[in-house]
Amino acid sequence: MNLIDLFKQLKNAVRLDTGKKADIRGRISQFIEANDAVREGERARLIQQRSSIVNFFLKPIPMPALAIIAIMALLGGGTSFAAEGTLPGDALYPVKINLNENVVAVFQITPEAKANWETALAGRRLEEAARLAAEGRINADNKAELEDAFDTHASKAKKHIGEVEAEGNITAATDASSNFESILRAHKAVFARLSAKSTSSADIENEKSLGSRISDELDDVSKMREDLEDKISSYEGEDDKAKADVKTAAEGKLKAASNVIDLAKSFLDSKESRLNSSSTAEARARLAMAENLVADANAKLNAENYAAAFNGGNQAIRAAQEARLLVSAAVRLNLNVDLEDEDVDLEDEHERNGNSANSSGTTEMKGEGRENNENGIRSSSSVNVKTNDSEDSKSKGEMQL
Repeated sequence: MNLIDLFKQLKNAVRLDTGKKADIRGRISQFIEANDAVREGERARLIQQRSSIVNFFLKPIPMPALAIIAIMALLGGGTSFAAEGTLPGDALYPVKINLNENVVAVFQITPEAKANWETALAGRRLEEAARLAAEGRINADNKAELEDAFDTHASKAKKHIGEVEAEGNITAATDASSNFESILRAHKAVFARLSAKSTSSADIENEKSLGSRISDELDDVSKMREDLEDKISSYEGEDDKAKADVKTAAEGKLKAASNVIDLAKSFLDSKESRLNSSSTAEARARLAMAENLVADANAKLNAENYAAAFNGGNQAIRAAQEARLLVSAAVRLNLNVDLEDEDVDLEDEHERNGNSANSSGTTEMKGEGRENNENGIRSSSSVNVKTNDSEDSKSKGEMQL
């Protein structure tokens, strides 16, 4: 019996009695008291949050979610934690994908949260494929398994991004698509490097197949992001209020871009001892390019070309994210990745968008605000703007930027 079947069997039977609730509460309290980093620095915040955490476990929870939580309690946190580093074929991998990830998915309520989580899962499947390839363990079976899973998560991510756009939250949709694009671009470079280093014809074929799958998805996601950017540019020209809305979004985006670049620099500094000089130099060159993109975007902001400034800030975030992701790949896979080809792509894109921005107000981008595992960082800005792109927005007369 697999875990999903077990969930179905237990979902109408699992209940947390008073004793189990008290035990969970006790474990949370013990954890807080036993960890200095939790207790000392943020005691006031945790005192406030502890009752919220406890209330979460005491309030009614939908049965499928409750079954998952109960099974996690039975397995113990150590098993769940150990499963996080597993790959297809490992004994605990089903726990990772059927239990751990489903627990997180239960709590992604909004379309934006769902889009971001499915994007993260698509990135996870690519990371797993890269690790298998780096370890010489990639084969037709696990490649097919990971490709199918990647396709599923990518499709769901794009679906939820569409839902975010349909709600009128155009900048959140743009940020989500741009975040996905940066992950895909970085992994495209990783698989190109893996293929170049492989000596087995079978490994090369598998790695090229995965790279091709990523390229196809990258084309779709880049087109989605470009279409969303065009909508921001079109909206800016509608009236003075629209222009003010885009200005506010652009100002927030440029602050976010500077923060993401600073975080990426710190990450590179922390990993530099594990990189060769070429990879370090290339990563720093990409981050310098991101800083130049911010400078260009600030110039557009001062020239009152606000959509171009917003999109340029996002492009800078994307460049910094890709550098961070590639550094992470180099460290995790013991693979010093050559960023040269990606740098050329970004320069070409920047020049192309910079020229179009002079006439249509559009540049490149990526979104930042929160996601800070080794997959990257994400960000968003929000203001209300009008749109005529959907029946729903026509009736509401507004869209969120």
